[in-house]
Amino acid sequence: MSEAITITVGPAQYRVYQHVDAYLAQLTLSGTWDTSGTLPDAIEYRLYTGSTAGPWITPATTFIGPGGGWQVYTGSISAGPAQATGSDWYKIEVRSLANGTELAKHQWPNQFGVGYIVALAGQSNAYRWASGANSGTKTRTKATSTVEWNGSSLVWTNSNVGQGAIAFADDLASYWNTPVAMYNGAVEGAALWEKFKLSGGEWWLPDTSTTRESFRDGIQVLAGLHAIVWAQGETGALSLSTRMPHLDGMIELFRELRDEIGSPHLPVFVVQLGAILLFPSLDLWHSAIRDAHVTIDERDTFTTTSHYDLAHATNDVYHLTPAAYETLALRVGRVVKAYHLPGTPDSARGPRIRAVRYADGTKTKIDVVLDLRDGHTISPASNIKGFQLWDGTTEVTGNVTSVVKVQENQIQITLNTAVSGRGGLAYIYGTGDDGSGSNKWSTNTVVDNLGMPLEPLALPAQIQPQEP
Repeated sequence: MSEAITITVGPAQYRVYQHVDAYLAQLTLSGTWDTSGTLPDAIEYRLYTGSTAGPWITPATTFIGPGGGWQVYTGSISAGPAQATGSDWYKIEVRSLANGTELAKHQWPNQFGVGYIVALAGQSNAYRWASGANSGTKTRTKATSTVEWNGSSLVWTNSNVGQGAIAFADDLASYWNTPVAMYNGAVEGAALWEKFKLSGGEWWLPDTSTTRESFRDGIQVLAGLHAIVWAQGETGALSLSTRMPHLDGMIELFRELRDEIGSPHLPVFVVQLGAILLFPSLDLWHSAIRDAHVTIDERDTFTTTSHYDLAHATNDVYHLTPAAYETLALRVGRVVKAYHLPGTPDSARGPRIRAVRYADGTKTKIDVVLDLRDGHTISPASNIKGFQLWDGTTEVTGNVTSVVKVQENQIQITLNTAVSGRGGLAYIYGTGDDGSGSNKWSTNTVVDNLGMPLEPLALPAQIQPQEP
């Protein structure tokens, strides 16, 4: 007489469960038992790390139906790095018992992990971290070379699509020594939001893009989330010309996101807007967005880094090459990792401009003083690109003779002639097009020894008098 028990519903291959506390997660398994055999009165489960079996555990709740069906809810199970013996992945096995005697057991074939889930949100420059699919999780850890998308082998569908999600998850998995999954909740095309929330309007476009409802529902299926990486694209600039609507809208949007997925302090990591290779007339709006990204100061929201210096895909004014998405993902990962350390994640986001002042009384030399944050050195040493000189509200061209590093935290700009009016200086302003369809900011702009770019000074800053 058969005593078989079978798991029919269990974790997808390489599914990652967001840990709750001390690497605890909850799983629900269901299956069947052979009604021709002895009726089980208990079901237990155990975890395997590699080929090593853990102890049998009594589930938090168990249902055994007389018709041959069963379901168990494990309650909190510990399946984190401290439990691992040479593998970050786990398998689960169940057994049926009657009066304390084992009747049968079955091991679920798929491996799963307990670690971190990070969601991507925003527009196409977030969407293209992942593949052409619009939903699902991508998993990558240092313990395996297999990449999975909802349990199926991942296939890249677009030559312009980057592998940022792999690089990001790989880096964090290695750093945290635990599996990491990315959920792609970004959209290709229109923004998740555009209109300021006035008169019943919403920061979510009522079109075929991902709506807040579908994004929320997708996140809830994951049963837990560690953070959101949010990368707004360019179309948000089409109806916004100043910094404050964008800044206020981001804060409202993130609060709504947190409320709707039931996590009031979920961290959101904002990727600064990068270079645009067209629409010079719109760059005032783009720069206002960059400025909002740099200056946002709201609890649980953190600015990461820009990608103005990274290479664009061929014949693509908005999007990056696959290699550039990997670089960007690693930059963002630096800030996400710093979130778990003492201090502030701001220290990991790259150098910034602290002061702009004249170096002498002739006003033909300008000192740009940097705060290096976590970095120690900057490059290049000379022929530095990206700075624009302004006289009041007018950009002055052809007046800069040299831009060089004079100290690791100081750049000096030499002019042909002094600025006659109110001098101003911007860093990374205007279209990024070099005239040939390539990104003119991709060479000789400032980067530190950690690979983090100097934050844009998106709007011209007034040049201060020489220090006494």
